[in-house]
Amino acid sequence: MNRAWMRTVVVVLALAVPAAGWAQQVTTDGQQLDTTHSVLQKAGIGTIALTGVTGLALMINRPTLFGDGRCSEGKGLLGEFGCGPGLTLLHAAFAVTSAGLFIAQEIVAAEMNPSPYDEGSGRRQNVTEALRWTNVGLFAVQPVLGLIAAHPGLVGVPREYHAQFGRVMRTIHFGVGLGLATTYTVNAAFMW
Repeated sequence: MNRAWMRTVVVVLALAVPAAGWAQQVTTDGQQLDTTHSVLQKAGIGTIALTGVTGLALMINRPTLFGDGRCSEGKGLLGEFGCGPGLTLLHAAFAVTSAGLFIAQEIVAAEMNPSPYDEGSGRRQNVTEALRWTNVGLFAVQPVLGLIAAHPGLVGVPREYHAQFGRVMRTIHFGVGLGLATTYTVNAAFMW
């Protein structure tokens, strides 16, 4: 195992675990909950951005519907780290952290009175609630798409079709990730 990626994963988790713990320890004071929700939401935007950057690097390196990827030519972004398991594991660590921050943020939102989803005009409430449930669905499907893209055998794809199936699923996974980053960020902007 490469020690560089292992250190990176430890740093990411060291940042995420206290944030999740902080979300569980907040008081029922409205201002404290509002601040906590805002911090978790902004941290989530940051980790989603890092997930996206590492995902883009993986899209460039690995086979997708757009091409064979730079690793096939021996010119991968970030060299061996980008073509080996290191970048994939870093991407997964950022993704798990993003999901954890989203869950913590939703726990805090459920305790707030009024909920950040219940503020503003009726139209704003409808939009933020729709974006919220869109995010829930996208956060649920994204890890499944990523795992299937990396390991097509999990869903019974015959070995001879793994490469092409993975290429398609990797492209879909990236597209859904762009959608998630967009809906999450737009919803956060409505709440600022």
